[in-house]
Amino acid sequence: MESLTPKGIWTFHKYAASTPTDQIHTRIKMLQDQQADSQNSTTQDNARKSELLYNVFFRSPVENDSVDPDFNYNPPICDFEPMTNQQIYRAIAKLAPHKAPGLNGIRNIVFTKCADLIVPHMAPIFQATFMLKIYLNEWKCSSTIVLRKPGRPDYSVPKVYRPITLLDTMAKLLSSCVADDLTYIAEQHGLLPATHFGGRPGRLMVDSLHMLTKFITDAWALKDDHVSLLFLDVKVAFPSVVTNRLLHILKRKGIPMWYIEWYRRRLENRTTHLFFDNYQSKLFKVSDRLDQGCPLSLIAFIFYNSDVLEVANPNPHKGELSLGFLDDVALAARAKSYKESNEKLRHMMEKRGGVLEWSEWHHAEFELEKTALICLSRKRIPV
Repeated sequence: MESLTPKGIWTFHKYAASTPTDQIHTRIKMLQDQQADSQNSTTQDNARKSELLYNVFFRSPVENDSVDPDFNYNPPICDFEPMTNQQIYRAIAKLAPHKAPGLNGIRNIVFTKCADLIVPHMAPIFQATFMLKIYLNEWKCSSTIVLRKPGRPDYSVPKVYRPITLLDTMAKLLSSCVADDLTYIAEQHGLLPATHFGGRPGRLMVDSLHMLTKFITDAWALKDDHVSLLFLDVKVAFPSVVTNRLLHILKRKGIPMWYIEWYRRRLENRTTHLFFDNYQSKLFKVSDRLDQGCPLSLIAFIFYNSDVLEVANPNPHKGELSLGFLDDVALAARAKSYKESNEKLRHMMEKRGGVLEWSEWHHAEFELEKTALICLSRKRIPV
């Protein structure tokens, strides 16, 4: 305990606080199979289990991506800049040395210890993925590790498991460099809403809490005593992303086409193996969705759900606010009564271009269990 780092303390707490049922019998003994015979609705066959888990983790491609083929895009907001050695060094410095490797088995520590030797060779390879318009198929194949969600009563249900994607480290370093470029472009040119926090430099969760607190206290100071808050959470955020819709958003925001076409190649024809109980499944196809372990997925998803934070009226006198932290969205409204403030929330949800329309266009569902409406007043007497 005395040698634990601040990060290590939280890891120790996670294991110490978990229930004993999460530490034993971790093998997937059987899974419920809805297509099995009525007399035997479970399966112990690993191949069938991998299919059931795949159907939960990876959804089928959507029939309509809601992208207008005749959309008139503005010119790119800036020029494309080739990748540099310094970017790769920064990406390597972010690597945790002993994280689990991808299918090739090359661990992060190889890159951290040999950076000076390999970076001069990596830079031309990374630049070639843009200039020659290629992306290696080996980098598109990943390992999907099946893990339990802690504290669930029945582990025969496929939905109580979650996937962790292990990618080729070379591919992760390349994606990390591209993520840095997109983040810089977004912040330099103001492409993302100012009320979107998390995954962005200088925009932490505590900043969003300060903004929300100020909105409430300002309303009370103006004697608009009633404030209504609606909290929404996107269900399975990264798996909900539709590739063509994401690329459309990046192009509409003015991201240079070099990045967009590169990202299209990066997301095409992906495959994965599922790993559990010392079993490796057959190769499954991955369509749409963002890879959970990819450094580029975070900024990509921030672009993907940025439009939902523009539903609030920007006029400060209208008493509306929309906040985002990664896949969490909070809508706030102030008025002279709860009826009026709740009506403002309803309007933000149902209006043209509102939250419900965004959800339909982006094929993103909200978790009903995590949806909450809170009404706040400085009055001590209930109203």
